[in-house]
Amino acid sequence: MKLYHYILIILLFSLSLYSQESEPSIINSTDSIKVNTNSVLDTIVTFSAKDSLVYSIKSKTLRLKQDAKLNFKVQSISSDLIILNLGNSTLEALPDTTKSGKERSYPKFSDGGQSFVGAKIFYNFDTKQGSVNMGETEITEGFYYGSKIKRVSDDELFVQDGCYTDCNHPHPHYYFGSPKMKMQVNDKVFIDPAIVYVEDLPIFALPIGLFFDIKKGTRQGLILPSVFNSYNRGMMLENLGYYFPISDYFDTRLSLNLYTKGGFLVGNTTNWKLKNVLDGSIESRFGYTRYSPDDDYAQNWSLRLNHSHRITPQIQLNANLQFMTEDFNRRTSNNIYDRSRQEISSYASYSESFDNGISYSINYSRSQNIIDNTYSQSLPSLNLNIPTLYPLRNLVKPTSSLSWLRDLTFSYSTNANFDQNKRMNITSQSDTTYSLETSNRIVHSPSISISPKLGYFTLNPYIRFSANNYFRRSERRFNESDSTIEEYNSKNGLFTEYNYSIGANLSTTLWGILKTNIGRLSFIRHKFRPSIGYSYTPDLSDKMYGEYYNPVSKRQVQYSYFEKDGGGIASRLLQSNMNVNLDNTFSISLKQDTGKAKKIDLLRMSLNTSYNFAKDSLKLNDINANFSTPPIGNFNINGNMSFSMYERIQQGDRVVILDKFLINQGKGLAYLNNLTLNLSTSFSNEGFFPKYESLSSLDSMTLGDRFSNRVNYDEAMHDYFGDNSSGFDRFSPPWQMNLSLYFSYYRAGIDHFNKSLNLSTDITFRLTPTWNVSARTGIDFINGDLSNTSIIITKQLHCWNFYFEWYPVGVNRGFYFRLSPNSNMLKDLKIESPRRQALDYN
Repeated sequence: MKLYHYILIILLFSLSLYSQESEPSIINSTDSIKVNTNSVLDTIVTFSAKDSLVYSIKSKTLRLKQDAKLNFKVQSISSDLIILNLGNSTLEALPDTTKSGKERSYPKFSDGGQSFVGAKIFYNFDTKQGSVNMGETEITEGFYYGSKIKRVSDDELFVQDGCYTDCNHPHPHYYFGSPKMKMQVNDKVFIDPAIVYVEDLPIFALPIGLFFDIKKGTRQGLILPSVFNSYNRGMMLENLGYYFPISDYFDTRLSLNLYTKGGFLVGNTTNWKLKNVLDGSIESRFGYTRYSPDDDYAQNWSLRLNHSHRITPQIQLNANLQFMTEDFNRRTSNNIYDRSRQEISSYASYSESFDNGISYSINYSRSQNIIDNTYSQSLPSLNLNIPTLYPLRNLVKPTSSLSWLRDLTFSYSTNANFDQNKRMNITSQSDTTYSLETSNRIVHSPSISISPKLGYFTLNPYIRFSANNYFRRSERRFNESDSTIEEYNSKNGLFTEYNYSIGANLSTTLWGILKTNIGRLSFIRHKFRPSIGYSYTPDLSDKMYGEYYNPVSKRQVQYSYFEKDGGGIASRLLQSNMNVNLDNTFSISLKQDTGKAKKIDLLRMSLNTSYNFAKDSLKLNDINANFSTPPIGNFNINGNMSFSMYERIQQGDRVVILDKFLINQGKGLAYLNNLTLNLSTSFSNEGFFPKYESLSSLDSMTLGDRFSNRVNYDEAMHDYFGDNSSGFDRFSPPWQMNLSLYFSYYRAGIDHFNKSLNLSTDITFRLTPTWNVSARTGIDFINGDLSNTSIIITKQLHCWNFYFEWYPVGVNRGFYFRLSPNSNMLKDLKIESPRRQALDYN
């Protein structure tokens, strides 16, 4: 645009204030211009149009045509045609009716982040009121539209024949409709009455008014409950609640469960979070409930605390605590997993580390059996760790012949445990008592190690020492008067129990390579890593253990003086062991057309055993073998086995091992004691789950595109007679199957074996781009039982999803289904069944 065009436009606007009769001026433009219209609109208006800018001095109107845009303050409008009347401060936007429906650019009005699209838009700058014919707007996760949207203030809208939906299809599959709707921008939408439509059919109506909260971010509100019907618990109203966002860092939620036959349960969940500093929640529940009408009501409560707090970069506080009454889950929950749980665990820790690597922690831990209400806990445990030190590094020169001593390492850790255990004592069939036991100890764990290289060999000598401190010591004896074991000579004080061993390991690596010229096979490799070691552990039973004779069992019983506090770390037998371990890896190399040869591992196998020189018989321990193959195609194979070299005989129900080698008796080399073998694979048709096209190509549409498609929506007729069909198309849904076969063999006697063979499988396939089916089961071929059998079916609708879960056999047999919208704002609008189990089928 030339400079005189700008001057002419400014002149025309100035003359419009005084001229009464003049012909319209036409200026063709593809650029934007800025005009100060302070005398009329009291603002600076920026506008542009591709076809033309036409100003009429007589009517004081400006017409913008083709891709017209107009901006003023925080408001903007775009359309095929915009008419700005400077006389009465009004604006009108229309589509170009000369274009076909799909080519039209429908008016779009934006104001402070809120956008409207419609067939016609009218706005008055003085009153700040306007209307949109066939208007549509997008708020949060949904769309609102109606035959007419009227704006009466900056934050208040009225909608005639309005609809709300979160379905982004041009012709929504479902929506909430009402002849009268009122919307408070970024606050609420009021509907009176509310009618639910599915495929344009009204299926449900409420004669009273409702409102939807459309505030952005967290906001308080009612949590809609789930309603079920159960044989055991009657009508069930679960998870009715209210949510309070107290601040940006803190919120809380109240909940209520009501059961016509099973009592009530109230709960509260509070969350807190401060980025990179702390994060946590606390959940509490209390009620009087029963799972069956035949049971008595019982008081039930549970408390769960989860907190993580970084006090400083070197100080950390973590806690995950759970406490609940006996059998709480079985009395309150329908969830299969919760009802089958027997134990819950808790822990809390405060830890600090220093720049020199030393660290300490104070820990609390608890394990509770929620069936019989027994528990064990540590109150608390204290831990101290000193990092690895090199005590000789500054004493031995690097050039010295003893330079390998520089790599000698020392580390140390200690922990103090103060434990408490609640145990159940069954004195008779009808009488059960509980006892509370305590145990305290301090554990010391120093370590010294070094690994010098001696040519092709690596030597690793070591000294292992451990010691525990206790605060009491007691002895035991057999009381012949009542045939019980009693304690006597109990003492309090500071006592020490220790154990130590010394040893060394020598290892190396050998390679065997066979060069071949068979096809693409270039090399066969064998990597062999043998190691041999010796360890010595003394017999400390005379110092750390006591003995008494039990005439009932007719045997001498050995016990630890500190058994109440977890004693018994000292060795009871002299051990002088030679250990042998043989690791083998077999691989091949394949020639490639370009680049280096490709290495493929075929088999990994290790053999290990030990020989105890200190034993008077049966000095050679079992030979253990482990093997595995890397993935070969889709197959994985691994297993282990053990062999005994000694002869065995059967004496009644017992198997007695003789100190005679089988090979010396002419009975072979070894017995196979046990064998486990696991074979797993997975396979599918070509390309597991290929990428289907989106359920709707309209998912990424803008508001204007969606409005245009809705106005010009033309539903395609179903091809009932196959006129447009491509003919026969083989039905081949994508699928994948995983199989695992587990075999176990155990020699229970000379000629008696325990065997098991189990096959587990799961398969997943997609019938259509929206239907998914998965099934899982296990078969015990020995006992002929099915285990872990489940079938899950899901259907992804365009704006809803369907989930069905079925357990056809077993203790937990039952089903569960849910039909709910995808929208997070409407997630409580659902149809579902309770998680039903066999216990609920009575």
